[in-house]
Amino acid sequence: MLRDPAAADLSTPGRLEALAARWSATRGPSVALSDARGDWTWRDLEHGRKQLAELLLTLGVRAGDRVMVVGENCAPLIALFAAVASVHAWFVPMDARRSPRSLDAIRAHASPRRVLFLADDSGHARDHAQRVKAMRISLGRWGTLSVSALDERCVPEPYEGNAARDVAALAYRHDDCDPRAVMLTHANLAFVARVMAEVRGIGPDDRLEVSIPVSRCEGLALCLAGLGAGAKLALASRPDTRGDARDTKASYGLAEASSLVALPRRGEPCAEGAVGFALPGVALRVVDAERRDLAPGATGELLVRGPNVMKGYYRDPAATAAAFAGGWLATGDLARLGPEGALFIEGRVAAPPAGLNAQPAPAAR
Repeated sequence: MLRDPAAADLSTPGRLEALAARWSATRGPSVALSDARGDWTWRDLEHGRKQLAELLLTLGVRAGDRVMVVGENCAPLIALFAAVASVHAWFVPMDARRSPRSLDAIRAHASPRRVLFLADDSGHARDHAQRVKAMRISLGRWGTLSVSALDERCVPEPYEGNAARDVAALAYRHDDCDPRAVMLTHANLAFVARVMAEVRGIGPDDRLEVSIPVSRCEGLALCLAGLGAGAKLALASRPDTRGDARDTKASYGLAEASSLVALPRRGEPCAEGAVGFALPGVALRVVDAERRDLAPGATGELLVRGPNVMKGYYRDPAATAAAFAGGWLATGDLARLGPEGALFIEGRVAAPPAGLNAQPAPAAR
């Protein structure tokens, strides 16, 4: 049974800005984050969230606005995510190593109210900030933040005050300049964070190395799992080979399912070649070309349904409709289910017409 002191069941998760806030009261002086500039306590993180939320309001950010954040893994990036969620805006994380052409295409598609550049922690972000003549704002210990001009054309999306409906983040694909974004709600990401921490056994005594870019859905999910569980996040832009961090096995997910569909279970052997078992609360089907269910052991397309499944593709209702089959997410992956429910991925049905490629889910090392 999954446990969450802030929610009665899996269908009623809290909002994401509250994941870390509760630890400030109970573990305030303990280290929550570490990056190239040092350590940051839970109290630091909560203070930064509030400070940055006030700044966003001063900068004209409204509920339902998109806020693009260009940077690399660092503590201010995590604080900004919490701040954006606090003002009910949408977090649009961008890897600072993207090309100017790619960033410009995504900016045109997302139409963010503001673009924020974490130039102190990334030379690439600094180059992008200089290119658009962003203004610099001092944030004390959090360094400086470079901010684009206000986009008066930005129209806010509806805000409902419902974690299952309100979008928390847009996940863009990483391989070209043809923008397509997955809309992930507070409920989507809170569910995955909670399940990952529970199944992996992540707790306050753990240290999670995050070398996957937080701009990627799987990196963000890993950070949220750690924050929710009270673990220390070690943020790195490059893989870190230190041996004092947790190690985990590979798993399976895709951005349309908030980066995670199946995980190995602690203390339960998984058949060789399997990627794990469906997350608690997530249902899987393997179907033929006519979407008829196949017997266990047969290979067909994998369909997924559960609290992790996206709201849809941003500004693309046709692609959203094509991605769902009777309420099930069509992954485009070929798979089979073992006799005990273990999931095996066998390849691709075809190149995905509407979504992001399947990718390994985040690993805590």
